[in-house]
Amino acid sequence: MNMPRLPFFSLACLCFLSCVRPPLSVRQEGGSVIIDVATLGEYSSAVQRLRITDQTTKEIVWEILASTGTARLWKVELSLGVNPSDPPRAVVGTFGVVLPKDVGTFELKSGVEYKIEVWGEGSRPAKEIVTLVPADQSP
Repeated sequence: MNMPRLPFFSLACLCFLSCVRPPLSVRQEGGSVIIDVATLGEYSSAVQRLRITDQTTKEIVWEILASTGTARLWKVELSLGVNPSDPPRAVVGTFGVVLPKDVGTFELKSGVEYKIEVWGEGSRPAKEIVTLVPADQSP
């Protein structure tokens, strides 16, 4: 029996896309914490949600959500210490702050282990766990 290949190919593509995670690299440069989501190192990526969780307390420290499905980002640059909770400027689209609610800032502390999660278009999140160090001990 000769079955058409298009439905199989479409199903395979759908399965692949639903399993693909967005790119994620987190690094600390002095007092800066860079969350890099660039595709192939130079293209913006579709991001639906970004969440930072304190691994010790399991408290969500900061979470942003795309206002219109997904928005496109290259990177998010935060600081060790107090950060404004305002969402980053997207290449395309906009983000809204989910947490912290009604608070203008959040804090990233040295010596604390954080889980960074990034969701793309209909994907499982990419995850990275980092422990921040004092700025004078950072590479």
